[in-house]
Amino acid sequence: MRSAICVFGKISTFNFANSNQIFGHSQRVWQTRLIHSGNMQPRYLKQAEAIKLDEELFNYFGVEQLMELAGLSCASAIAEEYPESKNVLVVVGPGNNGGDGLVCARHLKMFGYLPEIFYPKRPAKILYENLTKQCELFEIPFLSSFPAQEELNTKYSLIVDALFGFSFKPPIRQEFSEIINTMIQTSTPCCSIDIPSGIINPDLNAN
Repeated sequence: MRSAICVFGKISTFNFANSNQIFGHSQRVWQTRLIHSGNMQPRYLKQAEAIKLDEELFNYFGVEQLMELAGLSCASAIAEEYPESKNVLVVVGPGNNGGDGLVCARHLKMFGYLPEIFYPKRPAKILYENLTKQCELFEIPFLSSFPAQEELNTKYSLIVDALFGFSFKPPIRQEFSEIINTMIQTSTPCCSIDIPSGIINPDLNAN
């Protein structure tokens, strides 16, 4: 499956099937966020570096502000790289990565896309409840079940993977493992926020 990482408004494409070769070549660290600076070559941060960066940002910005900026950046990058892929499925996880996905879906709707959201586990927190309500006000459909692989291949022109971000640590619960496996097998392009959820590898050392 052809996939992409969407971070800071930039997209880097790669082959999901070969993701372990790309992201696990050192067998020592999880490779996470892409940093782009002008024409400089992008580099990956280690998981600990990305977490430290987030902690520093939280000293100066609120989570709502950071989430809004992240979701808008991802939606803008998708609009630039996938202008014709209007039928979008946004797969949302239970944490901040999922919050980014909800914001991304809302902005995609404003950009003229037709997003749908699958949000299997909704935290009982006001932040996520408000983000969900905002999507509902924009008349973005929420699916009650995850589409089968054939439906992913035919109905949607793009999938946004907002399940797990760079700070997630295994194990992955069975319900999410099945979702990830289906996304890996689909022929529909997938754009992941932070990192592709399917490359999380418990054998890698986060230190």
